[in-house]
Amino acid sequence: MRIVLGATASEPGSAYACDHAVIDLTPTLARKILARFDMVTRVQRADSSAHELHFWDCEVKYFQRTDEDGLDDRVPRDASEFVEIGEGVSIADDAWLWTECEHMVVAVNDVEPEVFWRAMSKHAPLRMQTCALPRRFVTNVANGRTDAPATSFS
Repeated sequence: MRIVLGATASEPGSAYACDHAVIDLTPTLARKILARFDMVTRVQRADSSAHELHFWDCEVKYFQRTDEDGLDDRVPRDASEFVEIGEGVSIADDAWLWTECEHMVVAVNDVEPEVFWRAMSKHAPLRMQTCALPRRFVTNVANGRTDAPATSFS
């Protein structure tokens, strides 16, 4: 399942800031994330001050859309949302951003774990972060539910 995630940057108006990211959330990757959800939950039970675990593998690619790219109806309008997009939707080569320090963050917010991704812009001192995917959505994908609604649960 190919998903566009809303994203934010520490300096939104910068030429090096992202506003979206793309991930191919396969059932295999979703199961890996579920295992990490269990891990962060166990760590937090042992130490209530634990909140996030960071994993230095990154499956997302960040991009900055333009008014001319034709993606208006296909990408989230709000940075806290995510949507599924078809394989036929293309993102222009010059829209992709160079990033470094990319990592997956698995966090426990309230009671329910969630996953999101962070990175730094390679050409400017910017921090970028995607919206979070909740456990129930990741579980649906892990179980092979292709009808899992790819929209924000918030």
